[in-house]
Amino acid sequence: LGNATVPTISHDGERVAVSLRSQNSKVSRLYLGNLNDSSMDIIDTKGLEPDNISWSKDGESLYFYAPVERASGIYKITLSSGNIQQLSKSGEHYLVEGDNNKLYVTRLNLNGIWLLDPESMQVTLVNNNLAAADFGAIYWQSGHLYYLRRNPNADEVRRILLDGSEDIVASFMPNSIRKFFGISKANEHSLIATLKLSNESDINSVQVY
Repeated sequence: LGNATVPTISHDGERVAVSLRSQNSKVSRLYLGNLNDSSMDIIDTKGLEPDNISWSKDGESLYFYAPVERASGIYKITLSSGNIQQLSKSGEHYLVEGDNNKLYVTRLNLNGIWLLDPESMQVTLVNNNLAAADFGAIYWQSGHLYYLRRNPNADEVRRILLDGSEDIVASFMPNSIRKFFGISKANEHSLIATLKLSNESDINSVQVY
């Protein structure tokens, strides 16, 4: 079909969303695939070029980053209606939806995780421990936010608890996890890590503590 970005699987495991640029086009388009019958449909994003796609918790919408002159940020598309809403416009690069409609974002070329208020488009810093190059190494699972924190001694997958404290759920040798989307959720007791174990990335299922 062409050049694709990182695909994202729906929470029910039945659909996949991906941004794809066909071989004869200079424009990326949003595709929605059905994993049961292998069908693939183009979703109209009204001229926006989607990247860094994620699913809403209810599976009815997609969030994506789109580069727009002086207003790059996160957009939300409702799949049933095709309605598109701009949620931010100050360089927010990736979004993860948590419980109680909380929206966590990372920002272009900035370390950290922020909480986004879509009404005001204002962001509040949660912490600055996530490296800018790891903007997609963050996910929500079973009531907690997980993210990758690197330090000289280890690559740590951390979980933010309800009281704001953190614990370490998995640890790897320093600089062993790939950049960008190096971790993602699997099930309640494991995660997927893309590790630098060979010349090519090796994808591993890792038990969490």
